[in-house]
Amino acid sequence: MLDFLLSPGVFFSLVILASLFIIFKAADLLVLGISGYAKKLGMSDATSGLVVVAMAASMPEVMVSFMGLQLNDLGVGLGAILGTNMVHAVLVLGVVLILGKKIKLDSEVMGKTLWFIYPLFMLPLFLLLDGKLGRIDGIILLLAFCVYVWRVCREERKLGKIHNVKASRLFKDSFIFLGSLVAILLAGRWLAFSTIQLSSLFNIPSYLLAITVIGIGTAMPDFAVNLKAVMSKHTDVGVGEIIGSVAIELLLYFGLLGIFFPFSFTSKATWVTIPFLIVGLTLFTWFAHKKIATWRHGVIMVALYAAFVIVQILIRNL
Repeated sequence: MLDFLLSPGVFFSLVILASLFIIFKAADLLVLGISGYAKKLGMSDATSGLVVVAMAASMPEVMVSFMGLQLNDLGVGLGAILGTNMVHAVLVLGVVLILGKKIKLDSEVMGKTLWFIYPLFMLPLFLLLDGKLGRIDGIILLLAFCVYVWRVCREERKLGKIHNVKASRLFKDSFIFLGSLVAILLAGRWLAFSTIQLSSLFNIPSYLLAITVIGIGTAMPDFAVNLKAVMSKHTDVGVGEIIGSVAIELLLYFGLLGIFFPFSFTSKATWVTIPFLIVGLTLFTWFAHKKIATWRHGVIMVALYAAFVIVQILIRNL
């Protein structure tokens, strides 16, 4: 029994599962701490989701991606972000819509912001079409992220809900946030390292493992946030969290990568991911703009994600 557990394939698989569990629990606490801060500031559900909760919920995949790049594996570095965004905007939304059957997506903040930020979502994907992300691309993406935050904050200020809070009231939230962040950082390193080892052991492309195992695993906190939001009738938080996560990962994180860690890629799997993401984000924006989404829309999104995974597997076998 001990020999079986210590065999490389089983050992690294167990490390991946343990890392995902730690990330899931730590991300839940991270969202709790930072959303508590947002509530004390008086932020609306939409803005809390678009910026604050999204920032916390994006930490797992950002950390795993960064650790993958630190370990010189671009497959994990890119796959963790692109794969998780497919899960965020397509699979998570699809499953939530199917479970919720009919969901209202109406918001005073989000309605005015949605089509404004759609071109921002497309920007990093089009910048990647030349097979590289350089420093100029990174600066453009960071500027785009600043525009995104400015737009969201401008709409929130019009509602006049944000107010000042004493620092002493934020101590508990800050402690929870920092402790959870450390746990995610450590678990993210174990997850990236074990994925690379498992990839080498079974001759599976690390990118394929990253967009599936890591993508779905690190998106579990986001799924929990969205499901809780729908069940508690706070759909602004759920949809806003998806939009915010995409903005943070594709604009802020990719922007920082472009400036400090410029890279290029030639992988066919990465090229295929980009058009799927464009279609997925376009459908997501259209459904959210309709203000009411049903389980039929959910089925379309889940089918799109299934097609994405099948194509990735087929590419591997070519």
